[in-house]
Amino acid sequence: MSPSASDPDPPDRSGLPETPPSSTDPSSEEASPTTDAPPAHGSPSTLLGAVEEPQRLHPLTLLLRVGASLPALLLLLLPTLQNPSSENLFSVALTVFYGVVALPAIVLQYLRFSYRITPKQIVIQKGVIKRQNRSIPIERVQNVQIERNLVARILGVAKVTIETAGSSATEGSLEYVGLEAAQDIRQVVRSFQHQATDASGAPQSRADEEGSKEILFSMNLVHVLQSGAFRFSLLYIALVFSGLELLDPEVIIQRVLRSQGRIDQITETMAAHPVLTAIGTVGVAGFFGWISGIVIHLARYYNFSLWLDGNKLRKRHGLFTVTEGTIPLEKV
Repeated sequence: MSPSASDPDPPDRSGLPETPPSSTDPSSEEASPTTDAPPAHGSPSTLLGAVEEPQRLHPLTLLLRVGASLPALLLLLLPTLQNPSSENLFSVALTVFYGVVALPAIVLQYLRFSYRITPKQIVIQKGVIKRQNRSIPIERVQNVQIERNLVARILGVAKVTIETAGSSATEGSLEYVGLEAAQDIRQVVRSFQHQATDASGAPQSRADEEGSKEILFSMNLVHVLQSGAFRFSLLYIALVFSGLELLDPEVIIQRVLRSQGRIDQITETMAAHPVLTAIGTVGVAGFFGWISGIVIHLARYYNFSLWLDGNKLRKRHGLFTVTEGTIPLEKV
């Protein structure tokens, strides 16, 4: 007997329908994963995966470290540069030592340095002859400071220093990493800290954080100069004496004053009025100390801004060296 058109499809030999029925259970739809879509750029998972593996410092670290060692090399070569005809074997030997030992040591230190961040700790490994493993617990990290001097800003790198609660010294230093990597390190540490304290709260991405910050206090150029007017510094004295070590001030002064025919007149005036000479000397020293205090204050606190970030205050300031760090509210 042939089946009618209204009858269901005949089963196959196994007794099962040819086409399995589709499930209408909503739980099965929710359980289907969506792992094909890649994570969004800048999301916490992307940031975490970028730092959990051992990372090296920025390659330009080699250039910066060699440049930092050049002033000491020039100081050692100064006797030879001032008198090239003399046979200064000591300076030549130090130069050879620098080329044979110091430069390879800088390269080896760079190659043997690595860092990584896990949900529990920051691990820093370094050392050429003696290997050192430094572990900093995430929950103890109080400040991740990003510092960029003028050369680092030109090259697009930054120095990251890690400070912990109950310690007056820096626990870890990454000198240098890329600027984006430095900001990612700070964001990853904050994300892990938020996850440890509030498992249900999703941490903000770096873009959301920058867009939602509210400035509590800032200083423009006029305010920085006004606050710097109450500063006093004698740093210029150290700079003057450092310059005198490299130059012959007597020759320079004699050339300048004798060219104008005033050296004898100034000497006689100072000998005839010792009290006025002392007062004038103190006044000039105080004036330059006041000016140097303003300059140092301007370089340190230029474009100062302070804003609230969760349970911490964040600050950014600096003219030549831009520093960005945090201040816990319990310390205020």
